[in-house]
Amino acid sequence: MNLTYQTKGGATKQIRITFDPPLSGYEEVKPRLLSMKADAEEELGMMPAPQITSFRFHTKMLYTATLMAFLIYTTYAPAPDSPSYSPVFAPANTLRSIVPSWALTVSWSMVIVLHGLESLYTLHLCRKHRTGFLVGLQYWLATLALGSPVFIDMRHQVQQARIESIMKGK
Repeated sequence: MNLTYQTKGGATKQIRITFDPPLSGYEEVKPRLLSMKADAEEELGMMPAPQITSFRFHTKMLYTATLMAFLIYTTYAPAPDSPSYSPVFAPANTLRSIVPSWALTVSWSMVIVLHGLESLYTLHLCRKHRTGFLVGLQYWLATLALGSPVFIDMRHQVQQARIESIMKGK
């Protein structure tokens, strides 16, 4: 989108605003522009950041929960020669025999590092959007366990709150 503006000195200038991600259709224009307006007003201190008052569990978090459960299952399944072995653990033992021995260690290392960093970002979002202790704790713990789907959904919730507040003000 190209915008033309005039400075106080009378010079006419033009600026190009790129949309990331690109707009997929005309119906996305108004919500995106309203969101950009809210972001600008919030950064300039003209409007406070919307407050998040409840934790919302999104279905996309189930994908990560399933992957985490599978990683735990594979890691802690007893070996076939163990007295606590059951045929239920056969797929986990088969997978452990196929993948290199370092694969589970690398997987857990990535989970710990990435989810740890993502949880710090979530704490920043919780503080910025004044979630309160219990809601903030829910978001933080969920991010530690499930990672990015939690804070991505939180950001969507913030965007919806911004758009709703703008629409109410009109």
